[in-house]
Amino acid sequence: MPIVLRALGQQLIRVDVRATRESRQLEEARRREMFWGGTDIGRAEIERLNLRRMTDLLVARGNIRVTRDAGGGEVPLGRFDCVLAILLNGVPVRSISIDDLVAVDNVEAIEADTSAAGIPASLLLMRAAYQCGLLAVWTR
Repeated sequence: MPIVLRALGQQLIRVDVRATRESRQLEEARRREMFWGGTDIGRAEIERLNLRRMTDLLVARGNIRVTRDAGGGEVPLGRFDCVLAILLNGVPVRSISIDDLVAVDNVEAIEADTSAAGIPASLLLMRAAYQCGLLAVWTR
C-alpha cells in the first residue's frame, strides 16, 4: 500500500526586521566625532560632495595626498609623504588600492590621522604599523 503525503499549508505572520545597531567600533567613531570632531568625513558630507572614488574623498579632506604605488594602485599619504595604515571596519588592510577597498556608496564615515600622535587609543591594534598615521574607513 503506497504512502500518500498531503501538503499542510500554514499561514505565517509577517515579520519585519529592522537593525539600527552599529558596530561597537563605529559607535566609538561617532562618540569621537561628537566630543572631539574625530570623524573627518561623515555620510552627510560624502553625499554632499557626491564623489565616486575614495581617492577623491580623501583629497577633498585636504591634508591627505594620494599617489600610485609600484603596482599602480592608489595609496594615501600623510605627513612627510608617509603611507598611512588602513583599517576597514577596524580590520587592518594591506596591499590594496584605496579605490578598490570599498565603494563610496557603502562608506559611512572616514577617520584620518596623518601622524601616529593623533590616533585614538582604541584603534591602536599594532602601534608599530601606524608610525605614519591611520586611515579608518567605516561602512554602512
